[in-house]
Amino acid sequence: MEPNLMEHINQNHPLTIVSQQKISNHHFQGVNFTDLIKEGIVFEGCIFENVNFASSQFRELEAYNCQFLGCRFTHAQFNEALFDSCIFYDGKKDQGTDFSYAQLKFSKFLNCDLS
Repeated sequence: MEPNLMEHINQNHPLTIVSQQKISNHHFQGVNFTDLIKEGIVFEGCIFENVNFASSQFRELEAYNCQFLGCRFTHAQFNEALFDSCIFYDGKKDQGTDFSYAQLKFSKFLNCDLS
């Protein structure tokens, strides 16, 4: 059984994330996904602002038309992930996304802004 993951979502975003789930048009702000382990999640049209993905593990994640602004992916594992038409650079703040030591084995970035 999938555990309740509300501890990974702040009170402004009452959303439980379970494996094999599709999440559309959600704005995650300041959320801590540290050490979260999930498989088969699909994000579509979501905004991730100052989200911490450090040491998280997402296998076969799919993200379409999402924005990752000021996010940290340090030591994260995104194996076999697909990022399509996503933005990883905040032009207003002139700030990129931190992928230090991230493992992106067999992941694809299609039509993405990684400036």
